[in-house]
This record gives sequence, C-alpha cells and structure tokens, in this order.
Amino acid sequence: MRRAYAAKRAALTDALGRHAPHLRLTGLDAGFHALAELPGGADEAAVVAEAAGRSVLLHGLMRYRIPGSIGRPALVLGFGDLNEPAIRSGIARIADLLAPPG
Repeated sequence: MRRAYAAKRAALTDALGRHAPHLRLTGLDAGFHALAELPGGADEAAVVAEAAGRSVLLHGLMRYRIPGSIGRPALVLGFGDLNEPAIRSGIARIADLLAPPG
C-alpha cells in the first residue's frame, strides 16, 4: 500500500509541477491530502466552484478554519481514493484556475 500511495502522491506533485509550479504544496507526509497555497489575491471559493463545474472536487481551506479567522487562500487536495491518471487529468483540467491572478 505504501508504494501505491507514494505513486499517487508522486502523480499529484508531478502534475502540479507541470501545470502550477508556482504553488507551494505542503502536508504530503501527513496522509492522503495535500495543501496547495493559492497565489495572493486568488478567490478560493471561486476556484473550488469552477473546479466542481469541471468535475474536479476540491475543498477550500477556509471551511476548516475558525470562523472569522483569515489566512492565505489554499486548497485541500485529496488523492487517496483516486488513481494516477485521474489525478493527472484533474490537475490538467483546472490548471488555468491555479494560475496567478492578473
């Protein structure tokens, strides 16, 4: 199982490295999710909504924060229940959403 999840983690990091190399990715050693910090000024809720419209389910970090707190926009990327092609395809479908604003 370790090899299988390591391959999924590698698929995620490779896809993000190809399509969104500017994103800071953390939390990979903690399980089946990673945290991707969006560029400053990004609209986390809009990214999540647009990704859903493209059949890519993401969660914004805001939903896990204490109400009223602030922080840099970020996405929680789950990869545990996806296969490697689905991970690569999903990141490719939302690559433009991950680009710096402007």
